[in-house]
Amino acid sequence: MKKIFILVLSAMLATASCQVSINGATNDKVLEVIQYLGILNGDENGDLNLDQPVTRAEFAKMLVSASNYMDGISTTGTTSSFYDVKYTHWAASYIRLSVNEGWFKGYLDGTFRPNNTIVLEEGITAMLRVLGYTSDQLIGTYPSAWLNKYIILGMNENMSANQGDVLTRRDCVQLFYNMLGSENINGMVYGSTIGLTMDEDNQVDYFSMVNEETIGPIVIESDQWKTTLPFDLDQATIYKNNELTTQGKLVAYDVIYYNENMKTIWAYNEPVIGIITDLLPDATSPSEITVNNNTYALGTSDSIDKVSSAGIYNMGDTVALLLGMEGEIVDIINADLIDQTTYGIVSAQNVSTYLNMNGKAVITKTMTVIATDGKEYEYPYEDTSIYVGEVVSVSYHMGEITIGKTENKTLVGTVNETGTRIGAYTLADDAQIIDVNTTFDYQVVYPQRLAGTELSLYNVKFYALNAQYEIEYLILYDATGDLATYGLITSSRERDKDEVADGESVHGTYDYIVDEKTGVYTTTGSILDTDLSGAQFNYVNGSLISLKLLKEVEVSNMTSRTITGDGVVYDMAQNVIVYYKVNNNYYITELTAVSDLTQYDVYAYYDNGHTFGKQIRVICAVKKD
Repeated sequence: MKKIFILVLSAMLATASCQVSINGATNDKVLEVIQYLGILNGDENGDLNLDQPVTRAEFAKMLVSASNYMDGISTTGTTSSFYDVKYTHWAASYIRLSVNEGWFKGYLDGTFRPNNTIVLEEGITAMLRVLGYTSDQLIGTYPSAWLNKYIILGMNENMSANQGDVLTRRDCVQLFYNMLGSENINGMVYGSTIGLTMDEDNQVDYFSMVNEETIGPIVIESDQWKTTLPFDLDQATIYKNNELTTQGKLVAYDVIYYNENMKTIWAYNEPVIGIITDLLPDATSPSEITVNNNTYALGTSDSIDKVSSAGIYNMGDTVALLLGMEGEIVDIINADLIDQTTYGIVSAQNVSTYLNMNGKAVITKTMTVIATDGKEYEYPYEDTSIYVGEVVSVSYHMGEITIGKTENKTLVGTVNETGTRIGAYTLADDAQIIDVNTTFDYQVVYPQRLAGTELSLYNVKFYALNAQYEIEYLILYDATGDLATYGLITSSRERDKDEVADGESVHGTYDYIVDEKTGVYTTTGSILDTDLSGAQFNYVNGSLISLKLLKEVEVSNMTSRTITGDGVVYDMAQNVIVYYKVNNNYYITELTAVSDLTQYDVYAYYDNGHTFGKQIRVICAVKKD
């Protein structure tokens, strides 16, 4: 065993955990950071009780735990500043410190009321005071001035609580996490001022924070590994492939890491099976190898030894790569030790050439497959009846690869509100779902993204069930709208049927901006009938061929996650693009910069052309006169 420097999890963790709101499915990274810092602790049974309301005493303790005093406060004392908080009270020291520092205040009658619940504006006021802000630095009166600063600093990200709402422990997890990445009165990221390592996005670099206490990688080959754990496995929190799981799901050839202080195990089992087609920089001292047209770093001395010139595997051999949490190769084993079936859609067919160990060129036909795990693989094939755009299964058994076409299996039905069932079928806990469009852009889709919608025959290209008759693999066809390109039509010059001369057709010319690039689009025979609108832009080989107007929402309320308009609440797309109009020019900006509806006219546009669309894609803000 050896200690390793853990940077970040794979891209799957980044989307599955880091970007999931803790107000929906629990965000593992956010929760673990807050637990690790001692801001939130479980009860005597280890239960976090995330939906329980938070008292003023509990919040005072959280404030201290998220400050430079986290390791230096004494929990014993002989005095108290409030007659309803005796010095023997469990939170007396935390309350005394938070009041002395000016973060919290008592009431005029000399009480602190430690058992009263705390509402959003009270909590964020105390937190902003920790950041060094006072009423003198804010514009306006309480609570609006403090709420506005909370939004401007981005502390409202992934928060669903509104003014007057009692904070729950779940709310506080996200709120304190946001606080760590916010700027204090001196313009410094707060987390860095209390000794945390922050990444370039001002997020806590969680894995660098715990790397010194994390052991791994360890490849499971028998039950012997359990005896090396310094804690009771029955009490451990276990993640496998970034999903919460149980010890019964840990099997042979899993790659594991563990942290004794956190009593947490991370396991990975996503073997890559294929032919070694390259060793980089050379076979004598390789640091990387290429399999299935993907290049992987050799992350351990064992893996390097197995493919070096004196090793047991050569170019042209079919092997199984065991990958660690950063996607590096931890070990290489015989492919016949792994039985695996992958489903995907063929996106390209090519002829590939590589040199074998004898220096002879090997020429083979290959196909590129977009697999349901969200990765692309290149496989050799001989079946000329398989075409681009078809769904295939790629099976490995006893070291042999078999590629075959699958029948398109359509599926209709309602996805339940929790995203765990589609019609009569349950989604497997480890279900792999991708969305693919006509140009073979693709993305991983998480079940919660589909919740509460209706699948049609057009949406599903393929699905497969596991042994429990649960959906384990699902390929959607351009269902989410997330793969499309969105922008803004900024002006138009249109001639309709009442304006054109005899022999002319109606036509329009439209100025637009996509990201930060401007352009002109023309129509003949029809007009779009708009001067300003969000739109979906459709390209083929880099050329704009058509666009479709999005639906406008008359905005009445806006949060970091939703837009309310016409009595309907619309979710904000993750990649929503926000434009700010100044002197007839349009600039990309942040949502928080234009969130004050008393200062800006905000125009929002959602897509209605996708089953799982109906999300706000484009926002345009104009400063009010």
